[in-house]
Amino acid sequence: FVAGPFFVELFFVDVVSRRDITILAAANALAMIVIALSVTLIGVNRSKQAAICWLLGVVTFVAMLAAPFEPLLLVEIATLVAFATVLIAMTVSLRPVWTA
Repeated sequence: FVAGPFFVELFFVDVVSRRDITILAAANALAMIVIALSVTLIGVNRSKQAAICWLLGVVTFVAMLAAPFEPLLLVEIATLVAFATVLIAMTVSLRPVWTA
């Protein structure tokens, strides 16, 4: 809140809005969680499930690109939805480990 708006205006003029930053921040937060879960899956010998979850995220991202949004918003939302999909898939894949 201190320097962020200044630098956004300086480098991006009016291209990036507060909405864009919020969506990208949420996608970044999901990405960090998903990376941690991915390492966890690999650590419990479920690397195949981790790969399938990532593949599901890629398929979701590509499918979301067909949505009728402006290009920048489209990629932001597709990224957010793809990471959310991977998060759900990895959580489901880890459920048997947590309940054991």
